[in-house]
Amino acid sequence: MGALSYVRTQGGGSFEVAFNRCERKPGTFKEELYATARSIAAKATKPLVLCMSGGADSEIMARAFFEQGIHFSALTLEHSAGTNMFDVQNARTWCWSRNIPHSVVPLDLEKFFGADIGRYVAEGYRASSIQKYLQLKLLETVESHGGYAVIGCGIPLYAINPSQTDPAAHLVFPADHELPYEWCVRHKVSHEPYFFLHSPEMYLSYTTDPILAFILGRASLLRNPDTIFSARNIVYQSYWPDFRARRFLTGFERHKKRIKKVLRQMEPPAESAAPGFLLALPDILAQLSPR
Repeated sequence: MGALSYVRTQGGGSFEVAFNRCERKPGTFKEELYATARSIAAKATKPLVLCMSGGADSEIMARAFFEQGIHFSALTLEHSAGTNMFDVQNARTWCWSRNIPHSVVPLDLEKFFGADIGRYVAEGYRASSIQKYLQLKLLETVESHGGYAVIGCGIPLYAINPSQTDPAAHLVFPADHELPYEWCVRHKVSHEPYFFLHSPEMYLSYTTDPILAFILGRASLLRNPDTIFSARNIVYQSYWPDFRARRFLTGFERHKKRIKKVLRQMEPPAESAAPGFLLALPDILAQLSPR
């Protein structure tokens, strides 16, 4: 059972998200990562292909599979403009040092921003962020290679409303959040687009990890948006001291103007899609907590 359930009213006018309740008391975050890797490996009907961007989350995902002795290969998209070269090298080095088969597939950004996204939109996939289209590209690429894609997305990035005097931590789920699942359903294929949303137990174990709980209990710390990423790195290092912390980068930072133009050219514009859904931390904990 995945961590989330989606509810969309007829006509797509509104969008809601609810967490599924844990069926058992979660273990530690690391234990739940291992459990997730085993669960995904057990249900995969094709060779496992882990989509490794070279960032922190995809490395932690890969560590879980590797340390459970689960065979997999890795795939990384390399931007034609070289804008993700450091992350690509991280993925190469990590896989090479562990003898993991690793494919680096070129991503022609001109084609991606133009023909690829245009095709996705024509097929009815309309997203408000470039990352969702990248997920579709990854799913499409791995499917064409005959693999079962696992994408290291879904780690909770808690935030606050900085204008509030006594802010509370919350999550916002954009209305296009379920787009990768929709792609799988339409194509009658099975993949795992959100590794960190595979089970409610893993989501709860991360949210209640002592390090993250300390930050969330002092929500004003989240006024600095970098805090949640720093906390994530510290959580990872608490389980893997050799993990090298790094900033959250997508490789699209230099293309913000182009991306904004691409998203605005949609008809209707992506901004007019159903609004996202906000869930406050107390509600998240109440929904996830086992009976």
